[in-house]
Amino acid sequence: MRADPGRRPDSASEGWSKTSWTPTEIVSYHQCPRRYHHSRVEGRTEAPASGWRESPAAVVGSVVHELLEDSAVLANEAAVERFLDRWRAGLDHVYTGAEIRRMGHRIEKSIEGVRRSRLTERLSSARRVFSEKRFHLREQGRLVTGIIDKLFQERNGRWVVVDFKTSSLPEREDAGGVGKRGYHLQVQLYMWAVSQVLDTMNLEGNLLFTETGTLIPVPFDTGVAIHCRDLIGGLPGTEALADFPRTRISETCSGCGFRTGGVCPGAAVPHQD
Repeated sequence: MRADPGRRPDSASEGWSKTSWTPTEIVSYHQCPRRYHHSRVEGRTEAPASGWRESPAAVVGSVVHELLEDSAVLANEAAVERFLDRWRAGLDHVYTGAEIRRMGHRIEKSIEGVRRSRLTERLSSARRVFSEKRFHLREQGRLVTGIIDKLFQERNGRWVVVDFKTSSLPEREDAGGVGKRGYHLQVQLYMWAVSQVLDTMNLEGNLLFTETGTLIPVPFDTGVAIHCRDLIGGLPGTEALADFPRTRISETCSGCGFRTGGVCPGAAVPHQD
């Protein structure tokens, strides 16, 4: 029998158990548990493997996040150019000249977008600023761990969580559309973590789409904090397929490689698994 090209030979489901989760993983599970099972438990891939080469979009995201770690570098044009020169020098043997130029253009757009946003001004006047702030929390027998892109405290004592998104923000997409993509929940999980570590609800959350400098506020209150705890408490610990039902929201299936590849029939309807 021919091997399934979408599954790793050493099936990841053998002895699978999980007690540690990141906010990104929690969002993925929440959006479609079955899709999470196919990719994270079974080890399937949604698209043909591209070897070890990182996708251009992933490269752009990594470079922009690294640049945004240091506000002083971002504000210094010469420092940014030196950083980008070093970045370009290591890519000639991996990407074509056209790909490098396109990636460079997107990175430059992100730099300008962040500079245009209100975030730069707020960071410069903040009492304390943390970049790539890691956290580890125990909740209901699970370890929740993650890295917050930017966390800072303003002069009035309020803590602000910012998550950078280098993906494009579609024109006319409102906060509701962004929320459907799971971005709101991811930031809310970061805010929940900060509320637990610092024992405060004096919090503000934002999504920053770097290419346009668009800052989208993310709500957080006691109800959201309870929702986050409930989500964490409902996460599975074993690979039992019954704990990974198909989503009932058909919009979630848009662009899912498991559905287009015939691995999954799509969103579930009542009385189906």
